[in-house]
Amino acid sequence: MNQAWILVANGSEARLFRHEGKALSLIEEFAHPDSRRKDQEITSDHSSHRETRSDGTAGKKAYGSFPEPTDPHDFEVDRFARELAHTLDAHRAKNAFSELVVVAPPRFHGRFNKHMTTDLTRCVTRNIEKDYTKVPERDLLGQLAPQLG
Repeated sequence: MNQAWILVANGSEARLFRHEGKALSLIEEFAHPDSRRKDQEITSDHSSHRETRSDGTAGKKAYGSFPEPTDPHDFEVDRFARELAHTLDAHRAKNAFSELVVVAPPRFHGRFNKHMTTDLTRCVTRNIEKDYTKVPERDLLGQLAPQLG
């Protein structure tokens, strides 16, 4: 098995292709619309509350608000990167591919790399830091050819 796959992704959408000689065939498309939503549409109107015991005894409780751990948009982009990495690792575990080319803008590329397993990382043969998600499928291989060698 010397199957090469190409992931073309950004923070809200991705396409996964099989690279077969001089052709690409679409395997799957992914969309994460929450990554495109405005921050106020992602977060709720009220703070998250937690219950804590002030002195460890039953009945005495203190309440507080959790600060937002991160920007809501960044959180959703990170979630999408994690989902993609998990999906690709599941395909890798089934020996669906042996080589992976990752095409993504630098910021998303970093988030995706953070979530890849060691085994998935070993399959990556090229990293191309470009956003080609809007390039039509018929033109994509032409855009990638100089970088694929």
